[in-house]
Amino acid sequence: MWSEVGNFVSNPDIILVFHGLMALCERSNPKQFEFGCFGENEGKKHDLKISVGYVDPADNFVVSNCIPVSAKEIFDFKVEGATGTPIGVYKPAGTDNKSFAHGVDIEEKYRQRVSKQRPNFSNFIRVHNGLLYTKALTTSKFNLRNGERSRVLAAQLAINIRLNPGESGVLTTSAGTRIPPFTKQNDPHVIYFNNDCEENGGKCKWYPTSDYKEKRNDFYLHYRNVIDGNLIGGVEYELKRVTTGGNDLQSTHKPIIPTPFQYKGKVKIFESNKAPCHATGYGDTDGWTYS
Repeated sequence: MWSEVGNFVSNPDIILVFHGLMALCERSNPKQFEFGCFGENEGKKHDLKISVGYVDPADNFVVSNCIPVSAKEIFDFKVEGATGTPIGVYKPAGTDNKSFAHGVDIEEKYRQRVSKQRPNFSNFIRVHNGLLYTKALTTSKFNLRNGERSRVLAAQLAINIRLNPGESGVLTTSAGTRIPPFTKQNDPHVIYFNNDCEENGGKCKWYPTSDYKEKRNDFYLHYRNVIDGNLIGGVEYELKRVTTGGNDLQSTHKPIIPTPFQYKGKVKIFESNKAPCHATGYGDTDGWTYS
């Protein structure tokens, strides 16, 4: 189950950003978030890309480094010397565009654990500190079943981390490589994890009004890769757009996008408003099994 927190962490020193097809759960011991990143499924390829940089005074993400990623590699982020509560999801009592509740928790829908013991992920990201929340929302509305109330969805999740004196953030690979420590500075550090969809050498194209779930978005791949068909009683949810909100995401709080993906300050290249692709939650799964 999620460790819910009602207070938001503003003015972070480090922001971890997550975009693309992932499956997210929280492990209770050790306490950490675990993001399973999809690889290649049914002709659609998801390659994890990691960009490191900072947010400048104009609120732009400036990329300073790209981290090479190998298949089956595991990345760990933690704050060294940290004290207090390690992780939490932001779920305030009232309405808030930053609430984690804007994401999809597939096991909340089924009211039970439905994940396989050993999902076939290409990479894993483990995060040991920080507050998880919705960084950007769609303007289009979606539902997961006909007749269900439609709503806007998270298009991008993020984790905010505020450092205390003497603390530093470290990203470590399973090969033992340590990305130089992230310490306090004037501009927030950003680590951007992007597991976007590629097909035929370019970005996947989605058709939200199609009668075929495979053409609307890549949500259906959770049923191919993560969800155990024996546990769902034949009930399969499909992510469907009900109302269109245009091409751009909500600007209530600006999404973090690497500079090459921006156009006049708006998100144009991502298809998130037609086919939101964020880390789908598995709230009853207590950690992934690594293979």
